[in-house]
Order: sequence, then structure tokens, then C-alpha cells
Amino acid sequence: MPKPGKNILKFNNHHFKNRLPFVIYCDFEAYNIPMQSCTPDPNKSYIKPISKQEINSYGMYVHSDYPEIYKPQYFSYVGDDAVEKYVEKVMKIFKEITYKIYLNEKKKPILNNHEEDEFQEATGCYICGEEFKESEKVREHNHLSGKYRGAACQSCNTKEGKATKLIPVFFHNGSNYDFHFLIEELMKYEDEYNKVKLLSKNSENYISIDYGSNYKKLRFLDSYRFMLKGLSDIAKSMDEFPILEKEFKGNIALLKQKGFYPYEYIDSIKKFEDKKLPEIEIFYSKLKKETITKEEYKHAQRVWEHYNCKTLLDYHNLYLKTDVLILADAFEKFRKFFIKYHEIDPCYCYSAPGLTWQCGLKYTEIKLELLTDVDMLQMFEKGIRGGFSGVLGPRHVKAFNKYTSNYNEDYRIIDEHEKKECLELLKEGKT
Repeated sequence: MPKPGKNILKFNNHHFKNRLPFVIYCDFEAYNIPMQSCTPDPNKSYIKPISKQEINSYGMYVHSDYPEIYKPQYFSYVGDDAVEKYVEKVMKIFKEITYKIYLNEKKKPILNNHEEDEFQEATGCYICGEEFKESEKVREHNHLSGKYRGAACQSCNTKEGKATKLIPVFFHNGSNYDFHFLIEELMKYEDEYNKVKLLSKNSENYISIDYGSNYKKLRFLDSYRFMLKGLSDIAKSMDEFPILEKEFKGNIALLKQKGFYPYEYIDSIKKFEDKKLPEIEIFYSKLKKETITKEEYKHAQRVWEHYNCKTLLDYHNLYLKTDVLILADAFEKFRKFFIKYHEIDPCYCYSAPGLTWQCGLKYTEIKLELLTDVDMLQMFEKGIRGGFSGVLGPRHVKAFNKYTSNYNEDYRIIDEHEKKECLELLKEGKT
């Protein structure tokens, strides 16, 4: 329970206003290895395994606002040890970025005379708005550029410095898929100072994975929890793809959409040696129970020819890179929108509901008084009652009890259990 005097809920995460300088966007691709299983009992519910997923490759784009510290670039790898190589690579990038931040960190801000005068005259923190207490005022600045941003309190200044060393890593639908492959490999990098922390809804749905310490941290997040759409729909809603265009030097006419890939055909690394695009029937999905359309297949053929693919591996690498860069373009656009109109970088949050909550606290400037008495909390909890609820749909519900005018006591309303008993009695001739 909150203690009296510390029970006011308001927007305190003022450092969310500053854009995080480094973000990583990733994707895995996998073999779909067919699985054989016993014939299930049709009278019981069952799950039928179709295929086993084994990661065969990764694609990774490092987005950087400071090329002098770390240049924006794309990495990829294909092999049976792709998850191991991915974690190894992302750890190397993490260490390199945090080390270069340390080397390039500007300990003291660069102020001109006008800025120094503003600092001396300031009476309140430019970040949280609170009035300064004695000997609390500090010159808050960008730790990478050295640019002075304003007079701040010590608390806000400390949070700003720590935020720079948070590096979000986004997978689209990572909660339900990609994160499951990462846990075991990440645990190998745990030590006295760097820990793995998992935030999950249940054993199969991970919200985030943190690796590092309070001082520097990698945070694996699911971009789907923010944008709530598949990559195909997201790409259709976009007009500009600056990152994709830069990586392919403007040659992106055929790449402005999610590509088409024969997922279930790729069951071993040997399939990557194919010298031509598989036939349209090979794109069939057992889960969707359909294949791609003729127009979609023609698009895949044009991509193969235009980008001079010699083998299915070339097509695979192109598909993977396009997916990662479209995700990067989409989320960067999403970030710019929120920073411009709400002054919050979504990368600090875990999902759309959390982001909305922070925006609501900031916009309303509300100060909510929280309960401090456990007896009052228990009183509210005991007062919670269930009610008429459920996903009913377009149904008509009519009251039938002794208080209604049309009530007839000769009729009896029974539930499903009683109905079953009545039917058994009728079969036996007992009415």
C-alpha cells in the first residue's frame, strides 16, 4: 500500500519526452519440419501438431540517431545456429553502443551566455515543472551532443541520463513467437551485473525480456502490441519508406509491401539451393488452407527477376530484409507521430495500453489520490459483485419470473444439466 504523503498518482515519467537514440528491429525465419502424430479421439478436444519450427536465419536493423557513435546498418545470418548467432551479435552491438556512449558522453553541457542567464534565472524544473529546492538546480543536457536543454531538478536529470542507455529491440509478434527462442540463449549471458528479467502474461505470452542492469539495458519488445496489425496491413497503409529506400538505393518499387514466401516448403537448408521460384502450389498454407493468388505469385516472380535472385536463398534474404526494414519504417513513423503530438516516445512503454495511460496522465495533468488504508481497500474489494455479462451477440432475452405479468407457474425453465436428466427420463418412459 502507498504511504500517506506518497499516495498521489500523476505523470512522473518526464524523461519519456526525450527520444531514445538507438533502436533495433529484428525478425526470425524458420524451417517448418513436418510432424507425424497419432490419430486423435474425435470425441475429445485435441491439438494436432502440423510442423516443428526451427529458426534458420535472422535479420536485424540498427536504427541510430548518432551515426558517429554507431552507424545505422542491417545485419543478417543464415544457418542452423541462427538463434545463437543472433544473441551473440545483439550482445556485441549492445556492448559496443554502451561503450561508445561512455567514451563520447559529454559530462558538462555547452552553454552560451544567453543560456547561462536563463539557467540562473530559472525557478522551476523545465521537465517536471516543480519549483527548485535549495542546491537542487542542475544544467540538464543531451549527454551525447552536449547541447544544453534547460534547468532541471536532480531527480529528472538522473532519469534523463539513465534513459540514454536503454536500447529497445523490436520483433513483430515477438510475444507469441520470436521471444520463445531467445530465453535459453539470453540466460547464457547472465552474470553478477547483467540479469535476464521476463515480463509475461502467461507461460506462452511474453510482454518483454530485459537484459542488463539499472544502468544499461536491452529490452526486447513486441511492436504488434503497439500497432495491432500484421506487417502486410501496415505496409499497405504507408506511403513513404525512407529506411527501405536508403538501403536499396531507391530501387523499392516492388518492395513496398510484405512479400510472399513458401513457409511450409522450407524444411531444411538444402531447399535454399533451388535455382528457381517454387510453383504456386508450393505456397499453400495448411493453417490458412489456401495458397497465394495468381497476382501475388506474379509479383513474387517479378521480385525474383528484378532483384536478380539466383537461388531460393537470395529470395529468402531479400524477403527477410524487406520485412525488417518495413517494420523499422513503420515503427519510426509511429514514434515520430507520438513524439510530435504527445511528446512521449513509445519505446519507453511496453504496449499500446501503457502508452495510452502515460499520455492520459500527461495530457490531463490529473493527480489521483490512492488508498493508504488496507481496510478501505478490502471494503472496496468485498463490494465487487458479478453481474450479467458475456459476449451475447444479437440475442433476445425475455424475463420470466413471478414478478412478470405473463408468468405461468405450470411452466418450468431448466438449465442444460436438468434438460439432460429430463431427456433421459423421457427415454425411459418416466414422465
